[in-house]
Amino acid sequence: MSEETVSQEEILTQELTVDEVQPIVNGETIESEVNSEPVEEVSELDQLIAKRMGNFTVSLSLSDLKYLRNKLNDVTWTGPNEAYLQIMAVVAINNEIRNIVDLKDASNRHNISFPSTTIESINFFLSRVSGKGEEGAHRLFAISMLLRPVMEEIKNIDATITAARNSEDS
Repeated sequence: MSEETVSQEEILTQELTVDEVQPIVNGETIESEVNSEPVEEVSELDQLIAKRMGNFTVSLSLSDLKYLRNKLNDVTWTGPNEAYLQIMAVVAINNEIRNIVDLKDASNRHNISFPSTTIESINFFLSRVSGKGEEGAHRLFAISMLLRPVMEEIKNIDATITAARNSEDS
């Protein structure tokens, strides 16, 4: 091979690697920027916090949701912060009630995803419910037991976050 042939091959190779396909919108080429910044890894603590602030799944039926909504509407709240928490919890429950009614499957339990804040609000207000009689006690206890595994999971994540923060400080 001659030097001229090698040079032409190198030039063609360089041209092929330099030229990239650019998206075309409405007949115009759109230049895309390549992000050359290094991708930061998310720390374990940040992952735990994101998980803590995320959604958690609870298995509830339509009657469970209606019971929760009714109990939250009867509970006493104090101040604007608790009022807001009560409103947001009831709105989330009403949305899930609508979803289940749309499915026309009211008798079965469904895996429902709520933000951790909503689950904690529901649990907070359920602790303020008062009532009479064995039937009411059974119903309230049964609902609280459905929320208990999720509350334990949130509590465990909180403990892990605290331990991770303490080890970072050390």
